[in-house]
Amino acid sequence: MRSIYAALFLLIPLFSTAENIHWPDLSIIKHVSGRSATEADLQSGAAAFTAPYGTPVSITIPQYAMYRDLDSGRLIPVVIIQAEVAQGLAMFGAIEVGSDKHLIGQAEQFQLLGQALTQD
Repeated sequence: MRSIYAALFLLIPLFSTAENIHWPDLSIIKHVSGRSATEADLQSGAAAFTAPYGTPVSITIPQYAMYRDLDSGRLIPVVIIQAEVAQGLAMFGAIEVGSDKHLIGQAEQFQLLGQALTQD
């Protein structure tokens, strides 16, 4: 029972943070889906990285997510713009909500939230 309470306690910051964010309209977000990103995708802002011999991960793109920064532990609201397996690692590229900053991380660093969030 304690482990259930501990798990719920860890999720509280995620849900309280996600509710106070002005999430962008996904229809205007450049992204790469169903294929590996190219240098042109990177230059246009549709991708955060290119991976030689990368293969696409089967998730819905674009979609809202929370990214956990490994250095600070901080949760950052993002939009996933690409997902690829490269050298055996599932990597996601994302754009930080409210900025043009691209982030790259392992799939485990992201809590996927889907495409339908309510706005405040």
